[in-house]
Amino acid sequence: MEKSCKLCNNVFRITPNRKETAKFCSRKCAGKYRSRYLLKNKNLSSKGKYVKCEQCSFIIWRNPYKLKNVKNHFCSRECMGKWQSINRMGEKSYTYNRIKKLCNICGKEMLINKYKIKHQKSICCSRKCSNILRSSISKGKNNPHYGKKHSKKTKELLRELTIKQLSCGSMPIKDTLPEKIVENKLLINNILYIKQYPYKLGVADFWLPEYNIIIECDGDYWHNLPKRKQKDIIKTKWLENNDFIVYRFWESDIKNDIQGCFKLMTEMY
Repeated sequence: MEKSCKLCNNVFRITPNRKETAKFCSRKCAGKYRSRYLLKNKNLSSKGKYVKCEQCSFIIWRNPYKLKNVKNHFCSRECMGKWQSINRMGEKSYTYNRIKKLCNICGKEMLINKYKIKHQKSICCSRKCSNILRSSISKGKNNPHYGKKHSKKTKELLRELTIKQLSCGSMPIKDTLPEKIVENKLLINNILYIKQYPYKLGVADFWLPEYNIIIECDGDYWHNLPKRKQKDIIKTKWLENNDFIVYRFWESDIKNDIQGCFKLMTEMY
């Protein structure tokens, strides 16, 4: 339902239940209309006072409470914002309490809040400087986490949480180039597959449900590390014990000869 504003005649929409009560398109129009109405009917203004807007000098009505507690009066929020941007910015602000200090690393001069000076031991001008300071202070034995290790229970919980996040899609993952090549080959051959297939010990790169095959695309660097090799062996054994057929292809083999990699999977041909 549409209705015209009593002050500016702008058409605005209302709900049917506000047909009789709605008179103005905004609070600004309502305030201006009331102040003009009070100017005409001086009998109603005996308890208050007329004052000028600090920004635009528009005459507005103020009740005794506002006259007592408010120093500066405005006809609208727009006028208040403009006035504050001129008279309440930087050093003019009554909350301004900054002091000049030098950065502990590079010696750059900067303005710092008194609260930060009181509660912070070290003051830095940027993240770069703060990182340099932290690295120098919290190295080796000075680091609060020095010598501490996760227990087996926490490691197990963290592993389960990461598997859940990966399977739900809440943890963003970027496909590697070998994964993209394998996926493209599967699409060309019209083979049904599931990416990032979660199981008890981790998440597999590809699972082919028709053949119960797991395909892992191993990077030449990371999966050649001793710790990573041990983890891969444990995962492969678990999958094979649970009736999965596991194929692990190196990154270099996928890039150079993807056709040869797929020929090794005899279950598909």
